[in-house]
Amino acid sequence: MWIPSKLTRPGRLHNAIVRPRVLDLLQQAPCYKLVLFRSPAGYGKTTMAAQWLSDKAHVGWYSIDESDNDPFRFINYLLQALNKATDNACPNAQKLAEKRQFSSLHTLFSEVFAELSQFGQEGYLVLDDYHLIQDDEIHEAMRFFIKHMPDNFTLVVTSRAAPPLGTANLRVRDLMIEIGNDLLAFDTEETTRFFNQRVTDGIDDDTADNLRSYVEGWPSALQLIALQAQHQKRTLAQSAESVSQFNHAHLWDYLVEEVFDLLDQETRQFLMQCSVLDHFNDSLVTALTKRDDALSMIESLNRYGLFIYPLEGEQNWYRFHNLFADFLEHERNARIPQQEAILHQEAAKAWLLEDAPHQALSHAHKARDPQLTADILSRFGWKMFNSGELKTLEQALIFLALSSFIASLSCVCFKLG
Repeated sequence: MWIPSKLTRPGRLHNAIVRPRVLDLLQQAPCYKLVLFRSPAGYGKTTMAAQWLSDKAHVGWYSIDESDNDPFRFINYLLQALNKATDNACPNAQKLAEKRQFSSLHTLFSEVFAELSQFGQEGYLVLDDYHLIQDDEIHEAMRFFIKHMPDNFTLVVTSRAAPPLGTANLRVRDLMIEIGNDLLAFDTEETTRFFNQRVTDGIDDDTADNLRSYVEGWPSALQLIALQAQHQKRTLAQSAESVSQFNHAHLWDYLVEEVFDLLDQETRQFLMQCSVLDHFNDSLVTALTKRDDALSMIESLNRYGLFIYPLEGEQNWYRFHNLFADFLEHERNARIPQQEAILHQEAAKAWLLEDAPHQALSHAHKARDPQLTADILSRFGWKMFNSGELKTLEQALIFLALSSFIASLSCVCFKLG
């Protein structure tokens, strides 16, 4: 039994924001083999693809879920979507697939290509949420499909991860359009239109820019802010003024459900450990986590759409999305609170290996470790003084003084007791 909704493109686009800067880029899509929408959860990949293709006549849509990792199930849904796009141009291939009368997906696709040669219209086949596919046979078959599909067809893929579909080769040959989170993130003008469409009091450009900067243009977070403003009967200007006190509960629930719970325990632990660092490279993470495969882990997380961004102008340095960093801190405090001080101590030592005492002092303070703070000051204090880092030194000395006072007070209370 096939599920019809898996073959139906999204139709509820009445509230979607028209994105001319993205749509203009997609005008040349018929010249390309692959259009890839790749970004983390909540950036509107599916909505953008549906909006772009809403006026196209020959579109087949396949919404993928975890159960589609079976090659037989995958190929049947794909061929149904393809037939929907081509006015049933591949009936024989569909029958062969349904009866399992094919030796491999490659041979079945050969039949598909033979039948598609009679279809001369511009067509699109959408594979939505392709990151859910883990089966190597399916990946190999789709690479074959992309290589040999007719020139009048374009494959459209939405995915949180970089799909193993030969994208590097397609990129080099200029046969792929890639729409990443940099394009899918709202700019200030789009944020203004977004809120004007959703709240009665509207929004000015400065407030829109403040909100956009806070969430880094992440559409799902903007939606939750709009809903919260409506429910609390507050203006968006008031929400922007207290944006750091924004109720994150719904956002945390979304990230747990859509991202965190889908990861294995090892990856969750790695993310929570790394989240004590504002920015990081592989050597920092290696020193912090004691993992020799830190660089490959970071690169994997970046490929799999986990809100990790390279720092501009810096090679092999990364940071988390602002809100994802806040989420990871929340999860770290909830799940592994006993490791908090240790993680900051290790982070301080890792920064010292990078010759960055300013960062090391910050983590020593967060670890509430006066001895580590004193050690850093004894080694680097004069260097920091001569470099003009007076505020950092002042804060460290105040922390040491308070720690010493509290220790003395505790000693007096103990003797009096």
